[in-house]
Amino acid sequence: ATLAAAETSPQQLQRRMVQENKAPKVRKTRAKPGDTVLKVRGLSTFRNAQRPVLNNVSFSVRAGEILAVVGKPDSGTRELCEVVAGLDSAVAGQVLVFDDDITGDSVRGVRDLGVSFLISTPQRIGVAPALSIQENLLPYQYTNPAYRSHGLLDKEKLKAEADRLIGEYDIRCAGGWENAAVLSTSSAQKLLAAREFSNEPVLLVAYQPTFGTSEETAAFLEKKLIELRNEGTAILLVPTDWDEFATLADSALVLDKGQVSAYLPKVQGGEVLDPYINGESRMSDEELEAVCFE
Repeated sequence: ATLAAAETSPQQLQRRMVQENKAPKVRKTRAKPGDTVLKVRGLSTFRNAQRPVLNNVSFSVRAGEILAVVGKPDSGTRELCEVVAGLDSAVAGQVLVFDDDITGDSVRGVRDLGVSFLISTPQRIGVAPALSIQENLLPYQYTNPAYRSHGLLDKEKLKAEADRLIGEYDIRCAGGWENAAVLSTSSAQKLLAAREFSNEPVLLVAYQPTFGTSEETAAFLEKKLIELRNEGTAILLVPTDWDEFATLADSALVLDKGQVSAYLPKVQGGEVLDPYINGESRMSDEELEAVCFE
């Protein structure tokens, strides 16, 4: 749309410019959940002997579903993601991917079953700044037989794959040979996304995946998450903010002081979750058991 210059005030022009430069709103179609991919049963972790972080947490996530987990910063959302991804241990309970018990498995063991993990602090965790962008993008391809020729690394194939991901994810750099330390926060997070999403995960654990990124990058990553969900990936999401929750969540789980206080099988928009987040309300055990698909 255009406005006649003579009929437009400077304030209107500025407002129009801001609107047109905003990242387009991400849209998703209705979820079509498939088989249960992740089953968490009776999961408990402790910060110390007296203070539980997660207390008897149970839920499931299905293929083609984004389950958003929300709660206060001390509710255990991050610890939950770390246990599922193999980054932390549990003192009780089970974590299963399909029928494989991954409770206590290493990160490598969890990844071998098709689990990827996207975290929110790329400059501190997940990106090795002293290594090249290509080495950060393709750590698993270096041991993949498909990237070897006559027993040696196929450097041209590795470079071609790195270049493809740099282009597809718009990672702003001079080339894959540059050290990852040169990347902005947004490009570092897109590097992580490229690495984790390109492995075709059966389960993605995403903790505040757009934190600290530009609006454009946030919209790009949200679009990629929806594409993964549409391709059948089960996604356990701790949203960065309520806009991200509204954009991505198909269903929702609320944690309060490490316990499940509410489950919404369908997120319609406009749900009031504050009473469950603040510990003022809790759904019945029967309502909460509805999230435990077999």
